[in-house]
Amino acid sequence: MKNIYIVCSSLNLGGAEIQSVWLANKLVKKGYRVSYVVLKKSNYISTYLDKNINLIQYKMYAADSNKNLVKIRKLYNFFSGIVLFRKKIKKDNALVFSFLFHSNIFVFLSTLFTNKKHIICIRNDRFNSRNSTKNLKIRFFLIYIVSLFSYKIVFNSNKAHQTIGRKLPEKNRQTVILNSIADFKVPVDEEKYTDIKNFLKGSHNRFVSVGRLEPLKNYENILKAFMILKHKGIEFKYVIFGQGFLEDKLKNIISESNLEEDVILLGGIRGAKEYLDLFSYYILGSIHEGFPNSLIEAMSKGLIPFVTDAGDAFDIISQDRGVQIEDTRADQIAATIFGFLEKKDTKVNNDMLVNISSYLNTDLNQDNIINKWIDLIK
Repeated sequence: MKNIYIVCSSLNLGGAEIQSVWLANKLVKKGYRVSYVVLKKSNYISTYLDKNINLIQYKMYAADSNKNLVKIRKLYNFFSGIVLFRKKIKKDNALVFSFLFHSNIFVFLSTLFTNKKHIICIRNDRFNSRNSTKNLKIRFFLIYIVSLFSYKIVFNSNKAHQTIGRKLPEKNRQTVILNSIADFKVPVDEEKYTDIKNFLKGSHNRFVSVGRLEPLKNYENILKAFMILKHKGIEFKYVIFGQGFLEDKLKNIISESNLEEDVILLGGIRGAKEYLDLFSYYILGSIHEGFPNSLIEAMSKGLIPFVTDAGDAFDIISQDRGVQIEDTRADQIAATIFGFLEKKDTKVNNDMLVNISSYLNTDLNQDNIINKWIDLIK
């Protein structure tokens, strides 16, 4: 029996992290020995891991910014972790999956010149960091080198495969496995649930977004779009689940736009999916995405999505499964929402929900998706 190692940069609340934990849980339930390796010590979603999974945490980014030689200390931590991980997998009949850029590099160096198989998982169509698009060429070059030594390359979005796959060697080692809807059992905070319900009370147009408060999510333009809608006389409530460094800036926009009674920022919440049944519409206004988990989770809860052309978003809502926003500008977002709400076509809404249900039960069927992952292990 192979020992499966799934390596991810952190256990923060992100799409790649959620999918890697979902995969670990499914594999351990199928009888595999699974270890989950996290490079940055963080416990935000560690409770999502099955109790039978061996959690290994390194402290590779741990460096006090007040101390000297921070970059050198970080490099030391990174390569110390590689030495430790190489020793561990040398003893095993190991197969290693890596999610996210730093994990791809870490596992490449850990398995180099060993007989251990490394499967790299590529989520996005470019290798940017969470907050920046700098160093894209350098990052792509490094992933190109990693791909030369990898056993398989798994793309978690069609857009990533179309954009990056054609630039990487040996197309026969590439495959696409789309994300599944995570089925973690996360208890609802009853007090928070009631607070949201009370905030939404009386509203016919209940909107929600889920995602980090970062530039790539385009929340500034979404909020400005709602300001435009308010000026047009549209009634609405809008809730954002997420945390990030833009929080203060977004709060200022809400205040300056007189949206305090219409919009709230709820911060990061475990199991945000469990609150989505309170809403009618989901907004993904991103500039950049991979295969957005929050979008498919919202669709599974019966929400009609409004999405920009980011990652696989347009593919996901094609065939009348949602509403396309053709541009990320505030005026375009507002015009799209306004046009849809003005029609108020119940039949269109119901048809969308039927199409969404069919898509989730076929293209994103959990059994089919996990079987694709298991085929890579055999």
